[in-house]
Amino acid sequence: MSRYPEGEALLAACRAGRGKLVIVEGETDYEDPWFYGRWFGDLARELTFRPQNGHEKVVQAVRYLREQLPPTREVYGIRDRDFSDDAAVSAQAEAIPADGVLCTRWYTLENYLLVAEGWFRVITAMHRRAPALWDTVDAVQAQIDGAYRECLPLAAWNYTLRSEYQRLPRDGRSHIEHPKAMPTRPETELSEWGKARGAPRRSGIVTGSVSSGWVRRRRMSCRAGSRAKSCSRCCSSAFRWPLGGGRMPTTW
Repeated sequence: MSRYPEGEALLAACRAGRGKLVIVEGETDYEDPWFYGRWFGDLARELTFRPQNGHEKVVQAVRYLREQLPPTREVYGIRDRDFSDDAAVSAQAEAIPADGVLCTRWYTLENYLLVAEGWFRVITAMHRRAPALWDTVDAVQAQIDGAYRECLPLAAWNYTLRSEYQRLPRDGRSHIEHPKAMPTRPETELSEWGKARGAPRRSGIVTGSVSSGWVRRRRMSCRAGSRAKSCSRCCSSAFRWPLGGGRMPTTW
């Protein structure tokens, strides 16, 4: 069951809000609305953020609320950039899109949470002396890059399952949410699983390592708002598994 309001429930919730309504992604108020509410904290009395799960849901909700609420009640939306090109993003600086839905400059909201400078400020505010390995911006950046590298096999595993489940129904094998949950021999396990399902085998295997330079370039492209997903999704394009069709694209 959905945890975010839709239809009449959404309309009732928005009627009770104050100021301008801003529909954002996320299933609950503790996801995207929570972050946007703090980033726009100085406008707390002027904006009310409500969640809708996904890009299309945001667009639909803004359209629905504009049709149902009085013209004096302003309704807008903020969605993840995803695959919007530079021209579309730049145009927002000149005028709000006709549908009232703006997109982030970076690929997703989560990309803004992967900025070393921001985390370093949090760490120094929490500790009289920053812990070892977290005591400079570069050190924090190294921690982020390390997390990227650790998530690469996980991303490849999840993408392989997703691709195969698009071909045939699910059979109980689940996606993995943490690197420590990865099996010892993921390639072998997926290969055997694919054979049992009759999946077409295509050339390509997982590469065992990724250079720090590549990870840094991919991270920077994420932060610049290019067509790359953050963290495990972003780096997934580096891998090829025995299933799913060769090199993985960055589209999800």
